[in-house]
Amino acid sequence: RGRSQRIMAADDSEWAAERIAEANRHKTEGNEHLKQGNLKKALWSYHNIWLNVGGLKQSAGPAGMVPDQRKLTEAQKASISASVDELLTAMELNKAMVYIKQEEWGKGFDACNKVLQKQPTNAKALCRAGVCKMNSADLDVAKDLLAQANSAAPGDPGIALAQKQLAAKFKAQDAKDRKAWGGKLF
Repeated sequence: RGRSQRIMAADDSEWAAERIAEANRHKTEGNEHLKQGNLKKALWSYHNIWLNVGGLKQSAGPAGMVPDQRKLTEAQKASISASVDELLTAMELNKAMVYIKQEEWGKGFDACNKVLQKQPTNAKALCRAGVCKMNSADLDVAKDLLAQANSAAPGDPGIALAQKQLAAKFKAQDAKDRKAWGGKLF
């Protein structure tokens, strides 16, 4: 039996569970690639999360590509939706980390922003967005984002480190400005 025939024959909730399990496998695989410094492989693994679950919340689509929502109970729909949201959030946050390591600040910020549109107090997204803004010389925005991250997760060592790095960047910018103005700032 071909793969598409197997998918078509499977119960919609079972098929969705298989897609979610496969997406989780790609997430784990991507995290391993990230730890090993294989950034392109990590991004590919994270992209495969979306390929597996990106359409699961749609109510209609090509046969065998999305579950028929009419055949699912409300509990099944809620479970699928929660799992997909969790996976897509992790995917964007992990992509942001890859982009930060690649010093692709704009792409990293965009990935974080996708999370922040749905979860405005997500501490990881706020912190990583702040790091991206800090490294693209948007220090005031970085300061605001890191302050929000600290409010969302007080005492988080990653946020504290980013705030310390930001303070050093502000200090360096201040010294540069003083030198440019002959030591006089108004």
